[in-house]
Amino acid sequence: MTRKITLNNLHADEIQKMLKNKEFSRLVPKTCSLCGNREGFDRRMFVVEGLQIKDRDDEKIHGILKDFLRQRMLIERICLKTYGPKWIIDTARCTKCFSTDVVYDIDWKDAEMWNRVGKESNMAGKELKNDFEAFKKKMAAGKRS
Repeated sequence: MTRKITLNNLHADEIQKMLKNKEFSRLVPKTCSLCGNREGFDRRMFVVEGLQIKDRDDEKIHGILKDFLRQRMLIERICLKTYGPKWIIDTARCTKCFSTDVVYDIDWKDAEMWNRVGKESNMAGKELKNDFEAFKKKMAAGKRS
């Protein structure tokens, strides 16, 4: 038996509501792969109907969704997320070169995220963030130890 999967565009007000949710917004558009731009991305999101949350880690389903959006909507890169019981496809478009090949990454400015990770590693969030920043500086300076 085959499943019918549908994608429904979210309206701008629905997108803004989701973006205000810190949990949902931990992965954010960071860099345009084409021009290197790091700010000013337009967002477009879709609700995926016909899939269950348990399918979230199914690489075959991810591939089908990515191929569909690339071929039919000319969207190069997608970020799959969940919002409550819903699957959401989050896409970004660079406002400088209009590419849709935009890389997503964790919002490292989010203090709640540092506290959560710190709790898992038995460290204070602020201490963990400071250690991470020091490590980044060492790496940028070419020091490995």
